[in-house]
Amino acid sequence: MAVAAPEYIDPSSLAELRAVLDAEVLLGLMSKFIQDTETGLDTVEQGTSSDMEMAEILHKIAGSAAALGVVRFRQELIAAENALRNGQNTQANELIEGLRSTWNETKNRLNAAL
Repeated sequence: MAVAAPEYIDPSSLAELRAVLDAEVLLGLMSKFIQDTETGLDTVEQGTSSDMEMAEILHKIAGSAAALGVVRFRQELIAAENALRNGQNTQANELIEGLRSTWNETKNRLNAAL
């Protein structure tokens, strides 16, 4: 039996954020997350930083993703981060190449959810 891919955004996490945050604050957090993620992915995709620096960038984005209920993208970030930290460069490069596609879909869903 095939395991279903994780959802892009956990609706209960988003509902919790809506319950405790003003709409303007939530929108600001999401905008900051999107901006920081774009910048971080650009840096990682350029591949000009050390593996540990790239792992730290991915770790930071994954932490923000967790706080906002972004599930699938976070899992992919963690996998790429772990591959970088473990010196698995081929696997890390493959995972990094797939991040942008998942990020674009996640970003579209975040924008639609707001």
